[in-house]
Amino acid sequence: MTEETHTEPEGVGAEDNQEDRYLSSALARGLAIIRCFDQHHTELSLTEIAELLGVSRSVPFRFVYTLEALGYLRQDSHSKRYHLTPKVMELGYAYMQSLQINDVVMPVLKQLRDSTGFSAHMGVLQGSSVVYVARVPATAITSVNIHVGARLPSHATAMGKVLLAYQPSSVVQALYGENRSLEVFTQNTKVSVEALLADLKAIRERGYAISNEEFEYGIRSVAVPILNARGESEAAINVAAIPSAVDGEKEVETMLPALKQAQDALESYLVHSGRTFDAEY
Repeated sequence: MTEETHTEPEGVGAEDNQEDRYLSSALARGLAIIRCFDQHHTELSLTEIAELLGVSRSVPFRFVYTLEALGYLRQDSHSKRYHLTPKVMELGYAYMQSLQINDVVMPVLKQLRDSTGFSAHMGVLQGSSVVYVARVPATAITSVNIHVGARLPSHATAMGKVLLAYQPSSVVQALYGENRSLEVFTQNTKVSVEALLADLKAIRERGYAISNEEFEYGIRSVAVPILNARGESEAAINVAAIPSAVDGEKEVETMLPALKQAQDALESYLVHSGRTFDAEY
């Protein structure tokens, strides 16, 4: 499945924020450099890193040197270009463990997959994207090809929309100002903020979201939120399938009981454990 195109890393201009005197601009810059690397930028030169950050070539040198010394970056001896090392995965694994993915989430998703026959996922909101943090693929040809760590646009995905629908209105307004245009992926994508807000209102009223080939042709999904005690979305879960395996609204109705059962199990865990699935946005 195609992911979002690369955008300038958040936090690049953090050192210019004079309002927060506790913010470490060095740490923010180092993390921004790591985020420069993605599916479309697997190897980068120092000049390219500077261009992605929007700074001069001399600015990232010390940070790149430090990341290399710590083992998070490695420079190819021939091309002199940098790439991430497996050590970066330790950061992701630490986050995954904090979410209790293996012990709590995966058994619920496996049951959801077995009950519906479709791939099951969990995602969290980060900025205007939904980040996939867990996945149990279907065992048949109905399996949807998406990997853990993928970042997809919230406005064009079922999990993203249901996450937005249960966020405070101030969060949605901050992400999608009235004059902000929405990126179009298919003819089914919501093309305006007004259309998105109307969809979010309907999603909140019925309790689940549907994406009917809104992000990618050939993918349909249904998602429900995982809510905290304040009624705000901490995470979302979905089942996704290829259109030929889904019989429209009738199939959605058959998926909902299994989704609701999984939703209840994960929300119960949140209540009794005091933990959170939420991500910073």
